[in-house]
Amino acid sequence: MSNLLLRSSAVVALTAAADYSDGRGKSVTISGDTATLSASATVVAPGIILEGDVSGGVVQVGILGAIGGTVPAKLSGSVTKGARMQQHTDGTWRTDSGSGGRVVSLVALETGVSGDIIEAAPLTPVSLS
Repeated sequence: MSNLLLRSSAVVALTAAADYSDGRGKSVTISGDTATLSASATVVAPGIILEGDVSGGVVQVGILGAIGGTVPAKLSGSVTKGARMQQHTDGTWRTDSGSGGRVVSLVALETGVSGDIIEAAPLTPVSLS
């Protein structure tokens, strides 16, 4: 039997693949112990940066669909409170377009515009088309 570390929250410390000191609220993919900004609007990004760091540093990543509470979301478009949000190709979030290939993972708890970091409720990521 392995020596399991049980966490009270689904937050993991990972190595930043690049400079994510400004990455708070952006989606990431996870490979081993490394977090990389999501570069796809259609491939599920399982994590979101809670606390960024420089390249090679340690970033705190919340696991979408498993983390309790709320998370920050960096916007790349206007979002209205209550809207479902989809991941964008640069790790940011925007209002669910309602059509086409996309991954929806958050609900906006505040209204915001491009560049804002708002509070959001995480969902289990869902691929839609």
